Amino acid sequence: MSESQNDADKQDQRPSKMSAIILLADIADTTWRMFVPPIIGALLGWWADSSWGTFPWFSFIGLAIGCTATAFFIKALLKRVNNV
Repeated sequence: MSESQNDADKQDQRPSKMSAIILLADIADTTWRMFVPPIIGALLGWWADSSWGTFPWFSFIGLAIGCTATAFFIKALLKRVNNV
């Protein structure tokens, strides 16, 4: 086997730049789906608590709604990935 064939085989084994970009996009997509809804829910709950003096009830409710939204987002993502 010649050196040029070995070099060609090594290049074929490397992931393409496009596949790396797609992987990074999937990681970013999953990250926001996991962290943003609970944070937004907790912040909205904190705002409601500070407005109406009900601390910590709306903070917990907002966090629970955000975590539930996260579960639905991740479930939809997994369904999409399994269908591909």
